[in-house]
Amino acid sequence: MVAVLGAIICLTAVLFSIDSIKKMLNSTAAELLGGDRVISAPQHIAPEVIELVQKNSKQNTQTLVFYSMLIKQDHLLLASIKAVNPGYPLYGLVKISNSLEGELYNVKNIPEPGTIWLEPRILLQLNAQVGDEVILGSTTLKIAAVLRGEPDRIADGLGFIPRALINMLDVAKTDVIQPGSRLTYKLLFNGDAQQLQYLDLNLKKIIPADHEIRTIAMDNGNLRNINIAQNYLILALIINLVLAAAAIAISIQSYTNARTIDVAILRCLGATTNNLFVIYVVSLLVGALILGLLGSLLGLVVQQIIAKLLQVFLGLELPFPGVRPMLAGVGGAIVLVLSVSLSALSKLLKFSPMHILRAEDHFDYLKSWRIKFVLPSYLPVGLRLSLNNIFYNLKHNIIQMLAFAVIIAVALILFNIRTSLLENWVKQLPQQTANYFALNISQADRDKVQDFLTSNSVKVSELYPIVRGTLVKINQQPVSLNGAEEEGKRTGINRPLNLTWTSVLPFENKILQGNWFSAPSSNAALISIENEMAQRLKVKIGDQLTFLINAKEYTATISNIRSVNWSTFTPNFYVIYTPGLLDDEPHTYMLSFYLSQQQQIILRELLAQFPAVSVISINEMLDQANMVLKILGLVIGFIWIFTLIIAIALLLAVVLANIRVRNYQNNLMRILGATRLQVQKVLIIEYLILGGVAGMLGASSAIFLAKFISTMYFQTTYSFNWWLILVGACAGAILMATGGIVGTYKALRQAPIRFIQEI
Repeated sequence: MVAVLGAIICLTAVLFSIDSIKKMLNSTAAELLGGDRVISAPQHIAPEVIELVQKNSKQNTQTLVFYSMLIKQDHLLLASIKAVNPGYPLYGLVKISNSLEGELYNVKNIPEPGTIWLEPRILLQLNAQVGDEVILGSTTLKIAAVLRGEPDRIADGLGFIPRALINMLDVAKTDVIQPGSRLTYKLLFNGDAQQLQYLDLNLKKIIPADHEIRTIAMDNGNLRNINIAQNYLILALIINLVLAAAAIAISIQSYTNARTIDVAILRCLGATTNNLFVIYVVSLLVGALILGLLGSLLGLVVQQIIAKLLQVFLGLELPFPGVRPMLAGVGGAIVLVLSVSLSALSKLLKFSPMHILRAEDHFDYLKSWRIKFVLPSYLPVGLRLSLNNIFYNLKHNIIQMLAFAVIIAVALILFNIRTSLLENWVKQLPQQTANYFALNISQADRDKVQDFLTSNSVKVSELYPIVRGTLVKINQQPVSLNGAEEEGKRTGINRPLNLTWTSVLPFENKILQGNWFSAPSSNAALISIENEMAQRLKVKIGDQLTFLINAKEYTATISNIRSVNWSTFTPNFYVIYTPGLLDDEPHTYMLSFYLSQQQQIILRELLAQFPAVSVISINEMLDQANMVLKILGLVIGFIWIFTLIIAIALLLAVVLANIRVRNYQNNLMRILGATRLQVQKVLIIEYLILGGVAGMLGASSAIFLAKFISTMYFQTTYSFNWWLILVGACAGAILMATGGIVGTYKALRQAPIRFIQEI
């Protein structure tokens, strides 16, 4: 039952870990989103929506984002003004300081009426400091703090415009909200699972068409990696359960063989089949229940060890998981044990006492001892006897080798896929991954900004030109901006896109169809389109797309279709034009770069020297992505270890399953004059050969199956590791030889007379 216990530990450890990780990620994602749910609208949130949310949520608050000029004496600047109500933020804290160089504070409160919090770049460009006053519309506000960060800043979009935070009560005083103003009203709320489920169901019935509901799942960019890791864990669980079931199936044979005399005696005493069935089923149920409870508790212990390691090494605190994984562990143990054992149990209950009296079991083993192959005499005696044993029991040995090969294969498949996943995740976030985006770089400042960063030893990406364009035609057919719901879901129709042009294929972009345009061409109007966008637009190579750019229509032919790795924190684009077509259009540039904590002064110098440049920090997104990858890497590492333990247990079970036959053969050899050492030597050679061949078969299969599974189900690149064949052969030989020695140790120490007495 070790395999069952190991499987339940593995099952519950994974489920506890997934539950805990999802709780943490949902909490972090909710913080980045602003709430468990966020409803946004271009005008006031509908009163019936507000009423429903206020009655059925735990907490709720409203925000408003608009754009207006901030004025201080002769300086003025367009800013993104965010007005907030008491209760903001629902999750997380607002980061502020008392000066540009001041200490950072985390606060839960909002600006007092009549005050404003400004981002550092606004202070630098307005030549202002805390305590000064700025004009916003018709009112004057006092600068009360430096705004260093909002928990839901990313959910508001990586805007090009710097942020200011004010109290909602001051909005009316500004007189800047006019008909036609570009506004974004938001209703943020949270609640328990039951409240959210109720609101999700009922909001759909009353929410106006211009309102949008955003959820954690929609705004959590780490879900792809989480889903991939979860697929791996599910694969590991399935393999563990199959291995455990196989171990039970093998072990149950020994269990039923040991109970044959008990069944015969009980039958002689008058026990019916039903009586015996109840006795053994109840004993199996009790055993499964105990294994389920013990395995679940040990699984929780393993999860807590993982959580402690994360706290010690990464400084992360995972929330305590729920009780559902424990219920799954207990239920899994019962189902696993009964589903595999009932078939063998039914055969046991049909066992007749006459089989014991005839000693049929013993004579079957003796009858099988005969030499079927004659090997060359120049081979060592020990090797000849070992090969004779292998060929004599060829059918059983083939089954045993195949079982061994399958077990080694599944263990190595998990190892290969785990290695592939970890390598792929490391590639996503290499050292010094860009943590800032510089936007709105003018053509005049393009070279200066690049020179400034490189002269300060800052790692920068390629510089990309940017224009904004909206898709208006597909193959010269107009695209409706207010059309059917299906069209509304198609990327690029309802909103402008950032368009660029380059002759170099961007990082982590791969051509799926067509050919990349590698040289500028003024004659050919070509574009490259991202694969998912092409699928949503239902377009292919050779089709034409027309974008409206600065009131002009530009038509280009699709030259190639790309896949884009959106998990990389580098500039990525849905549509890329061939160089030369849009060069004359007014455009700005963008690039990404990396700054360490010690280089933050460079950011201030950059903003001071180039006030028109907007810099967006994505440190929060990077921190969350790094945290997720480290957690998932640790979890799948633990699961691999548990899978390996279960696989080893099953390997030993396979070896021990036929140990009675081996013991009879070994004792017969000793009766014929062989010493214990000679018998043991023959046994070791036999198991080394069987285990080595099985290991080679398993490892070879694992290499090709891991390649298929990695590319088909995990979307990761995979490189063949041929050295695993040698590892598999050595592991198989050592494990099988170890199991054989352990299984026959007791019998080899007995005097052969015991064997004769049993006959």
